[in-house]
Amino acid sequence: MRNNASGGVMITASHNPPHYNGFKWTPYWGGPALPEITNDLEARVQGLTIAEVEKHIPFEHGVTAGIIKVEDFHANYFKQLDTLLDLGAIKKAGLKIAADSVNGAARTYLRPVLEKAGARVMGLREERDVLFGGHAPDTDEENLKVLRETVVKNKLNLGLACDGDADRFGIIDSDGTWISPNLVLGLVLEHLVKNRGLKGKFARSVMTSHFADAIARHHGLEVRETAVGFKHIGNLLRTGQYLLGGEESGGLSIMNHVPEKDGILACLLIAEMVAYERKPIKKILADLNKRVGNFVNSRVNLKLDRNLNMDVLVERLRVNPPLNLAGASVWRIDHTDGFKFIMKDGSWLGLRPSGTEPLVRIYAEAATAQKTAALNEAGKKIMSGKF
Repeated sequence: MRNNASGGVMITASHNPPHYNGFKWTPYWGGPALPEITNDLEARVQGLTIAEVEKHIPFEHGVTAGIIKVEDFHANYFKQLDTLLDLGAIKKAGLKIAADSVNGAARTYLRPVLEKAGARVMGLREERDVLFGGHAPDTDEENLKVLRETVVKNKLNLGLACDGDADRFGIIDSDGTWISPNLVLGLVLEHLVKNRGLKGKFARSVMTSHFADAIARHHGLEVRETAVGFKHIGNLLRTGQYLLGGEESGGLSIMNHVPEKDGILACLLIAEMVAYERKPIKKILADLNKRVGNFVNSRVNLKLDRNLNMDVLVERLRVNPPLNLAGASVWRIDHTDGFKFIMKDGSWLGLRPSGTEPLVRIYAEAATAQKTAALNEAGKKIMSGKF
């Protein structure tokens, strides 16, 4: 955006293993490309000849000839963060933080910006490793085991992490508890409104928790639900009307920033929140739950049976869907992206085939862990054709 470029290309596997590497096109507005753009690009690629594809020049020659310009993004990115955050609050609180870059792109950004803000930081997995230690560079609970142990052992305030290309975040509380992205979205929204005094709409994807919705309603903010994929949320953020947009897979961005997921920004917002509140995340959550209720959610990746005919199952769900799940009547079925069965008490079950892997994601949310587990089991039965 600063260079007035028509767009940019990133080579990334995101949070997936290295062999998922591919080209990601970012249009001139700095957010994800919409389907009409990616469809057009794919059609153009299909039409290329071998001679056109194999055109290349040595990198050094490209630099010498002025065709390639090498640029360092650190200074401008750090300057942008200064406009979005109260970094002074982090310094004043004297936070002790472990920063895990999972051998990815955040390794020269996350710890340096935290240290610049005055935090005392322990850096983890900051070495360049294109294979990410032999596993997916994700920020899920399993991959952040060392970060959890580091936080607890050293009695730190927080553990913060980003995935391979730094667009997703991972948060560890002072007692080693992994805080799910669903909860992080609500925490960030509450912080921006309560502590920073900011206002605006909130956008989330359809399979994301309703926790932040309850917080938005408490503050009189409008909520917008989108299909899965940050491109839909980013398109709303471009309007300048949305304070926060995010999704359950670990991505968020805020007003006055690029309309794209930013894991480093998310980590800093949580650090800023803890600095303001001067208490662990679990205590902040407990206070919020008293005010807006409990939201227990889960996401299960169910590998598909090779004998399962997904088209037939989807058609059955459309024509004759189950109207009672886990002992509760279905109030409404949302077809925005997959199937979302919503009960009158606010609990819900979501079923959606993955766009990148041979599996179905089962989402469930209720006020208690028992009800959430029951909904999850109901989802598994549906996917086995038992409904």
